[in-house]
Amino acid sequence: MKWAQKNKSTILWALTIIVIILIIVFSKPGDRNNINEDVVVDEGVQDADMSELSSDPETVLANDGNTYDFSGIQWEFDTEDDSVPAGQTLLKMRFADFTRNGSVINLRNPYRLGVHPGVCEQVSFIDTSSEAGIPLGYARCADDSISRDFVVLQEMERVVVKYLETKEGETSGSFAELYSIDITTIVR
Repeated sequence: MKWAQKNKSTILWALTIIVIILIIVFSKPGDRNNINEDVVVDEGVQDADMSELSSDPETVLANDGNTYDFSGIQWEFDTEDDSVPAGQTLLKMRFADFTRNGSVINLRNPYRLGVHPGVCEQVSFIDTSSEAGIPLGYARCADDSISRDFVVLQEMERVVVKYLETKEGETSGSFAELYSIDITTIVR
């Protein structure tokens, strides 16, 4: 006990330094959704950290006064359906946590986006900087000779699904529109 009283100031300094280190280690990182415009993204990068480049959907205020909101996109990849040929996948999409005026709307059926070659999976990033809208989700379907990259973009009250096809290493050029949904017409 006498040792602690004699070294009181040293102990206090050591505890202060430990507390500061713990605060730094366990502090909550800043808002990573705020992306600096000076950030350059390599088109070939598909790192898990790039998922933070997709954004949250914006709330839509319709002309009739209704407010529509959802938390994101959920992909579904169906290979079990009888209508799906072997080696292909039926791509489907749902709106997560869809609400109108704050009331939860249970959308039972997903949007069917067609049968695509190979195996489909959700990916964390696809470069869509040349496309208008807020990117909400990405998926890729691929087999040995063809791959299709899908992106869901929100353009105000419209949600648009676009795809880019690559055959044997040759890209088709630019994203083509596959499906478009007016959020204000989902629920009547």
